[in-house]
Amino acid sequence: MIRRFVHLLIAVPILLLPALVATPAAAAERRCWTSLGTGYGPVWVCTLSSGNNGRAALYSPLTGQYSYQSGWIRSGVEISNSGMVTATDGYRGYFMGGSGLATGYGTASFGAQYQGPNTAASKARYGWYNLLTLQFHPSSGWLNAGA
Repeated sequence: MIRRFVHLLIAVPILLLPALVATPAAAAERRCWTSLGTGYGPVWVCTLSSGNNGRAALYSPLTGQYSYQSGWIRSGVEISNSGMVTATDGYRGYFMGGSGLATGYGTASFGAQYQGPNTAASKARYGWYNLLTLQFHPSSGWLNAGA
């Protein structure tokens, strides 16, 4: 009886493995750019897309894991958004982000704002750029860019 139970404990996870691996993140197209240095190593800004939907995420190449910044929501056709933008704290810097996603606050792009006029700056921070209000909403402090 115990031997049969042990075999069952081993067989069930193996049978369920394909279902666990076929997550939306694994099936979606991934566009990543801008690696910022964190206390956990480099973390990439990504937009996952599947059909007409997109999802903002941070991706750690060290762990292979995503930290989702949004759910699956309607996305625009553009692949990226960039340019000089002003943040809610008044700082003006270069923004590089992914496809516009239809959030409850208007179309917004998740990405990074740099401390300077381009991506050559040494510091950047994660956040959302709202294409309706034309403001960047930071979601992190300043981190090392190009990590």
